[in-house]
Amino acid sequence: TGEGIGQAVLTGRLAAEALLAAGALEPHVARAHYEHAVRHHLLADHRMSHVLSKALAHERGARGAIRLIGTSDWTRRNFARWMFEDEPRAVLLTPSRWHRALLRRPGAYRTTA
Repeated sequence: TGEGIGQAVLTGRLAAEALLAAGALEPHVARAHYEHAVRHHLLADHRMSHVLSKALAHERGARGAIRLIGTSDWTRRNFARWMFEDEPRAVLLTPSRWHRALLRRPGAYRTTA
């Protein structure tokens, strides 16, 4: 799935932005800016992944998740979009990330007409 590629690109971009914002002579400012940005963008996803990993480690949790995913065409389609990170992993648990086009934008994988 390319797991981690999106996060690698994001953290690289955040590092560049922190350096540009702080200037060449303020590495401690760049570090603080970068750490804050990484927490803002990735901490919720990390926490959700931790909880989800614990749930899926148990047969009952895994079966429940598969049952929920297979409920409808909508859940199957949007689970795939979530897996391939068309939206941040913890988007449903972080209302600050919600927007009008949530799960409506063209995805990375879609059928052609």
